[in-house]
Parts: sequence; structure tokens; C-alpha cells
Amino acid sequence: FFHVYQVIDGRALVAGHGDRDMPVWGDRYLMDLPQTPEAFRGEYEKAVRGRILELVYYVMSIQQ
Repeated sequence: FFHVYQVIDGRALVAGHGDRDMPVWGDRYLMDLPQTPEAFRGEYEKAVRGRILELVYYVMSIQQ
């Protein structure tokens, strides 16, 4: 589960994953949010994590 999350997020290097042909979804989702002061960075991270978790759960559902 956590490995899949890290691969989808893409902001941290994951050993053994190879080239980054896949988009870095963590950064991509973060860019979708409005640009505001750093005070909101924690809230944005929560939103990004939620979107990534939705992708992880989707991948899990199609692998069953």
C-alpha cells in the first residue's frame, strides 16, 4: 500500500522503480491548488494526500 502511494506521489525517490515515466502526481496536484501564503501549505498537503489516496484505492480495486 505505502509503496504504491510513494510511486504515485513521485516526490520521493523510490528505490527499484526505475525511470520516472509516470507524472509526479504530488507536484501536479499541488499546482492545481490556488497559490496563497505558506500558512496554507499544510492544508494543501492534506488535499494532495487525499487525491493520491483516491488513486491508490482505485488501483487496489482494479487489482482484486
